[in-house]
Amino acid sequence: MIDILIPNYNGAALLPTCLDALRSQTRRDFLTTVVDDGSTDESVSLLAERYPEVRVLALSRNRGLPRPSTGHSRRLAANGWCC
Repeated sequence: MIDILIPNYNGAALLPTCLDALRSQTRRDFLTTVVDDGSTDESVSLLAERYPEVRVLALSRNRGLPRPSTGHSRRLAANGWCC
């Protein structure tokens, strides 16, 4: 099983291109989660209406992208988790 995490902030105009591409994949053993960072556009409602198979983690406010520590990034890369 593959987990696909998609960060989103006011990306309603971009989400369909991304999610439609995932729908067209022949490989189906993946779970898609959109992490919505407090969007004020129609992102969350778009996901609910058009992409019911996508899990949504809707945060209450924009927290920005986290900054992983250098050590953490190295461990992820060393274990094949970063591409």
